[in-house]
Amino acid sequence: MFTKVLNTYTNIVHLLFVASLVTLIFIIYSFSKSQVEGSGKTIVSNFSTRDSIIKKAIDNTPSTIPQIRKLKDQYEITSSIKKTYLYMAQKYNAYEFAFTVVFTFCSIVSAMLAFLILKKGWDHTTDFYLKSSFVIFFFSTSLFGILPSVFNNTENTKNNLAKYNYYSGLQIDIYNLVEDNQHYIKDDSLHLLDRSISNLNVNIKENQDLYFGTSIDKVPRDIKPSL
Repeated sequence: MFTKVLNTYTNIVHLLFVASLVTLIFIIYSFSKSQVEGSGKTIVSNFSTRDSIIKKAIDNTPSTIPQIRKLKDQYEITSSIKKTYLYMAQKYNAYEFAFTVVFTFCSIVSAMLAFLILKKGWDHTTDFYLKSSFVIFFFSTSLFGILPSVFNNTENTKNNLAKYNYYSGLQIDIYNLVEDNQHYIKDDSLHLLDRSISNLNVNIKENQDLYFGTSIDKVPRDIKPSL
């Protein structure tokens, strides 16, 4: 009876130990991700300040002709679209940083544990805590090492950010048209202004692809232990 109780207690302790290691890794991942997202909010705030200046100038332009109203609508549309791209870029960048931090941490720990195990060999190592720690950290190293490639973090971040910058460029073009920097309104060349508005519509329509692709083929078919 005592042996059974002792075994149950030991199993619970082992389970709690494993759970604590998994929780530690999750905390490191969450903390790393939150740090990048916090920095991202500062960047977004700076971008928003810049955009608000342009938006204010556009809103203050009298809508004396239908073309100006169309341009204002286009500005609002591009603002909504590019927010999505910036959000996606932020998320993929935060995930990539968190994956890298956890991968680096687990690689160092698993290498240290592997050194301790190699001294005796896996079959001759009876310490549960040592062996279970190695398995958990080795698995985490493998997992977080391949996740950036599986989720295409670098490419998805770059592509979504490029689209954000593209739509920011369209907004500058809209601002120039509203301010009549090309003198289309002043020279009574509204047909040229209509053509520019049509081109903007085409560019908005043809560049709305979101980037969130994955490469499941990056997952290795078998992961062999280093021992």
